[in-house]
Amino acid sequence: MRSLFSLLLSAALLIAASIVDPRWGAPIYVTPGSSFNITLDAPAAVNSVALAAPGAPLIQLKFTTSGNVITANVPPDTPLGLYDVVINGGEIYEPKAVWVGNVAGPLRILQLTDEHMGVELDMASVYRLIHGALYANAMPFDVVFFTGDQADVGGQAWHHLLFVRYASTITKPVFVIPGNHDHAGDDPLVNYRRYQGLPYWYRVVGPYLIIGLDSGHDGYL
Repeated sequence: MRSLFSLLLSAALLIAASIVDPRWGAPIYVTPGSSFNITLDAPAAVNSVALAAPGAPLIQLKFTTSGNVITANVPPDTPLGLYDVVINGGEIYEPKAVWVGNVAGPLRILQLTDEHMGVELDMASVYRLIHGALYANAMPFDVVFFTGDQADVGGQAWHHLLFVRYASTITKPVFVIPGNHDHAGDDPLVNYRRYQGLPYWYRVVGPYLIIGLDSGHDGYL
């Protein structure tokens, strides 16, 4: 059975307008009382913008729009945590895309790499990813980085879906970049962009600048 995360992500991708940035694979970091931008792939009529988290009421945001960019304001009393973006009651949706935090000191990072989902028919890659997710949730990490080759063959959409299904069980902010295998059979990264996010991004997290780069099919910039 596919996870609720995967179902909601797939449903959101069927809508005419979808979120380009931020995505679950590179959530935007924002402090309570500040604002952030949401970029859509096309202009859309926006009636409401909210943040959602399990077991908590929706947090409605004040916002403005300009073309396909929404600027949303986070209330000062917003609890720290990882939130889904819910636009127009779920018509446009991106899970785990906003990280509300107050990072000032050390940032504890767990790096996982080369999951190669789909490479083994005995599902060993899945078991290793589940183990990594359990470890990420159990230990005191602040963020989790996946640094390439999440899919064994990027042209196989189900490889990405396997990764999304199990990586989404991680309760910490997750940041991903593609590897050369994510380009395999899909050098424009159509599947990667659809299921994981942008191949290039940067995030300012408190005193840290985090840059995600794609080294391409041949492994260099």
